[in-house]
Amino acid sequence: MIIRRYWKPISILDMLLLAALYFGVTFLLAVAASAATVDFSTVMTDMDGQPLPTSQSDKTPVTLGTVADTALLNSFPDEKDIGGDEKVHRFTLAVLVKSGKVDLTVENITLIKTVIAKAYGPLIVGRAWAILDPKPAEEPKK
Repeated sequence: MIIRRYWKPISILDMLLLAALYFGVTFLLAVAASAATVDFSTVMTDMDGQPLPTSQSDKTPVTLGTVADTALLNSFPDEKDIGGDEKVHRFTLAVLVKSGKVDLTVENITLIKTVIAKAYGPLIVGRAWAILDPKPAEEPKK
């Protein structure tokens, strides 16, 4: 028994369906790449829940955007050999976080958490990480 396979030309309708499928999958992948929307206008608070002032003389509250922006634009001693592409990426993120609510990928959230941990002490790191990656609070280990 001989099985014949015939190739038929693709119709315009078939091409439109394939194009719709391609763009639909591409859109879903782009949406999936965005891990979370982070509100960088969130005010950072002290241990008593009071807004942290920018300085003794400037009582403007510190926001997550200010913290992330400063950390992203800092140079750290362990990153002497960081390349230009990474510096531009950090600059672009620093500009982006100034705009309030931002959709970020998991990789960008991780980068922001890493540089904040290098630039600040436990209070700012704890508050910032809780906003960037909200998880249920764990009981402290005894």
